[in-house]
Amino acid sequence: MSKPRYRSLAYEYTCSDYASSAPVQFTYKELQQETKGFKEKIGEGGLGSVYKGVLANKMAVAVERSKGIVVGAYEEFEKGNVGADLDRRLVEDDIDAVQAMRLLKVSFWCIQEHASFRPTMGKVVQMIEGIADVKKPPPPLFTG
Repeated sequence: MSKPRYRSLAYEYTCSDYASSAPVQFTYKELQQETKGFKEKIGEGGLGSVYKGVLANKMAVAVERSKGIVVGAYEEFEKGNVGADLDRRLVEDDIDAVQAMRLLKVSFWCIQEHASFRPTMGKVVQMIEGIADVKKPPPPLFTG
């Protein structure tokens, strides 16, 4: 009895996973190869640049090279674009824009890298309830 012959692992991966429409994870190295080093920029998404890529099965794909959720969210906050950072279900429910901005500011205070910049939970509650003012937070240090 002969051993079954397989094409390359990449071919097997392509046939079984891409066709199933299930989410597929790629390494950064694979994404670099599929986008030819992120050379062909085709647009700008909410969290980063979008590049043309071609999978092993020759299928063209769009690959978003994320700046990171914190960086993208803080940039939108800086522009005053609160809606970009909200869950769409909240936008559909017409959440109060003032309350949304307050919550966004509080969230950026809560993720400051240095503990001394982060508010206590008591202060967070006061800020959310509108008892304490919420000043504009500095950019989180890990935003680059």
